[in-house]
Amino acid sequence: MPPAVRHAVDAFQRYVCDRYSHRAAWLDSRKLIQAVADALAVRVGGGPPIDPRSVAKSLSIDVRFRNGSPDKSCGELIPVHGGFRASVVGGDSVGERLRTRFTVAHECGHSLFFRCDERRVSWRIVPRQVVDRRSIQREEGLCDAFAGALLVPADLLAGRIPAHPRLTSLLAAASYFAVAPEVVARRVLHECQMWPGTVVYQVLLGRSPLTVRAFRGVSRRSADAKAPSALALAGIVRGNTRMAVVEAFKKAFPGVGEAKAYATSTLWLML
Repeated sequence: MPPAVRHAVDAFQRYVCDRYSHRAAWLDSRKLIQAVADALAVRVGGGPPIDPRSVAKSLSIDVRFRNGSPDKSCGELIPVHGGFRASVVGGDSVGERLRTRFTVAHECGHSLFFRCDERRVSWRIVPRQVVDRRSIQREEGLCDAFAGALLVPADLLAGRIPAHPRLTSLLAAASYFAVAPEVVARRVLHECQMWPGTVVYQVLLGRSPLTVRAFRGVSRRSADAKAPSALALAGIVRGNTRMAVVEAFKKAFPGVGEAKAYATSTLWLML
């Protein structure tokens, strides 16, 4: 492992152990785990697009792909002597390949909660409380943040995202980094705090009621009539087809909204 990566890993693990021992909030954990991702992306990942399997190898993770449904679990990290084995659901479609890349990166994040020694099975730096839902959600959220930062490095993202918000730019960046658009939306609007006055919606078509997710810039965190909540937008843009949803959206927000299709069953909207 390169020295800069080892330094970042040690800083994250020391912080987590200290916060756990003092029963204190993990306020800086997201920043520190993303610093590990930054170091790995520069020194190990290659690309873009970043190769998460190369990163996994540098973290002593043997990635193995399996058939199966991602509905239950996309991946699992298993401690073994001297490292880990990751079991990841694979697939051949574009969407499945993008999901697999993110899952491998996510499992790399889980390895940072372990110490690794060739003489014994890798062990956790803090206990995983299987009955504590908040503790599990915190770790899963940190691993998602790690995966996003690894696959979409902030310095490279800054060179791909213009100052003026455009859905075309967001979708092009997703293609460039070989990730799903929602990964870039989260990085742009939440973590890197670009486009502060923008709200982006992901609409999954063919479902009743429509499934809508909202990604809000830092100055648009509160829902209002000009940038409704995901639930409210689902009620505004009722329709079973892409055309019906787009027409309803443009009627509700004339002259300000932007809509772009992605794949066959997903629509992206911007306010």
